[in-house]
Amino acid sequence: MTMHLALDQLMLRPDDVDRPFPHIGQLADALRTDGCTTCLTVTTASAYARAYPEHRPYLERVGHPYVVLHGGRRLRAAHQAGLDSLPVRVEDAVPRQRDR
Repeated sequence: MTMHLALDQLMLRPDDVDRPFPHIGQLADALRTDGCTTCLTVTTASAYARAYPEHRPYLERVGHPYVVLHGGRRLRAAHQAGLDSLPVRVEDAVPRQRDR
C-alpha cells in the first residue's frame, strides 16, 4: 500500500541511527526544490519488533508507528529540508538484515 506519512510517524532502523549519511545537504536541497518522487519502504513498528525482538526497547523509546527499511537518507534529508511528509510503501514482511 502506498501513502504519504508525516515525518513524525517515521523512525530509522536502529542500525541506521548512528550510520553516516553523506551529502544530506544536497539531497535536502533537491527535496526542497523537487519534492520526493521515490517512496520510502516502511513497516509497522510492531512488525519490526516481531522480526527483531532485540530492538523492542529502541522502538518503544522512540515510539513512532513506522520503521524505515529503505530510505533513511531521504528521511534525514526531508527533516533538514523542512518537509512535513514523504511518500511511503508499507510492507508487511520485514527482511532479516545481514550482519554488518
